[in-house]
Amino acid sequence: MARDRLDGWSEIAAYLEINPRTAQRYEKDRDLPVRRRPQGGPKSPVFAFKSELDSWLKDNEPELKSSGSGGRSSELSSNQDLSGPILARISKLSNLTLYRRDYFLRFVLHRTREGVRANLECRYQVCNATNERQSFVQELTVDDPDHGYVEEMSFLVDQKPIYFLKRPSVAERCLGYSIYRGRELTLEPISAGVTYECRARWVLNRSEDDFWNTHMVLPTIGITVETQAPPDFDITSFFSTPDLVMTGEHLDVGWNRKR
Repeated sequence: MARDRLDGWSEIAAYLEINPRTAQRYEKDRDLPVRRRPQGGPKSPVFAFKSELDSWLKDNEPELKSSGSGGRSSELSSNQDLSGPILARISKLSNLTLYRRDYFLRFVLHRTREGVRANLECRYQVCNATNERQSFVQELTVDDPDHGYVEEMSFLVDQKPIYFLKRPSVAERCLGYSIYRGRELTLEPISAGVTYECRARWVLNRSEDDFWNTHMVLPTIGITVETQAPPDFDITSFFSTPDLVMTGEHLDVGWNRKR
């Protein structure tokens, strides 16, 4: 029998074929049927059931269509070519200097004697939105509850490696987390046609029933997340969006062992 439960905003939004921010707005404005763990508070991880979402879609379909929200797949397809206008609008409203494109994350879960180990890999382009050179430092944060470490960090210019750091040392220890940093670099404006790419691999150790999230440190256009887990685990499934995700918003991956 197919799994009825969906864990996290990303998985719920992927099922509805909208972006996570729209799903959060639907919960607030249209009573989208999502649930939270008891005593978890308004910011605790959410989950939903496909059967309840299907009923909600059926009840709200006329209103969604009349308001221009559309149905499944309409929102993602309509946003495919909006990155230019979106960035132009943000630039007028804020001091946009750097942003990211095509953020890719692979999250692979392995069973261990104590719980699970997650191997993570990410890559993304970093872009200078101004007409002047800008400084940039690659950073990766590992929370203390992750009991993890960074395996490697690298930075490429036009596909050529500038540095490769194997098992880098912690650059700064803060209350509750550790920061790993690459070298400080200078980025040309995007109009120069130079491509800059960050890559990283790191390891987390968590419990069998848990979740992980990462907050965006820069505005990011285009996100793809791939997840893998042993067959006796449920995990947030693959999801992707071409939309803009702003600084402070986050990606969630949740998992639990089937009982």
